[in-house]
Amino acid sequence: MIERWQEHHKEIISQMVWQLDLPEGIIPLVYDIWNKTRLKAARVPKSLIVDCVYLVAHMTGNRRSSKDVRDAALRVIARRTKPFNQDRRRDSVHWIEQDWAKEIVLEIIPDEESFQDFLDR
Repeated sequence: MIERWQEHHKEIISQMVWQLDLPEGIIPLVYDIWNKTRLKAARVPKSLIVDCVYLVAHMTGNRRSSKDVRDAALRVIARRTKPFNQDRRRDSVHWIEQDWAKEIVLEIIPDEESFQDFLDR
């Protein structure tokens, strides 16, 4: 059952990558980051996919605008989801700013400079 659920979400990642005209080779990177963060990040799985696609696109030199990613999300998941959207009522930081998230991302894409550039955007 969990495998089918994960495959469904991997297909959503593939569709997002295709919609954004990103290199197919980033799909495993997006999936690995999504899969390793999904239990800790305070995001629903599909919103987390949007975050991860945006992050990996940026870190691999295939940047896309937040608007383009939101538009792709609308076409793929029928919900215009802003990457790294945060509930402003809460006094917290984005999941990507947590030490555990940095560790996961840099394990998959070992480029600290690119990661910091993403955080500074």
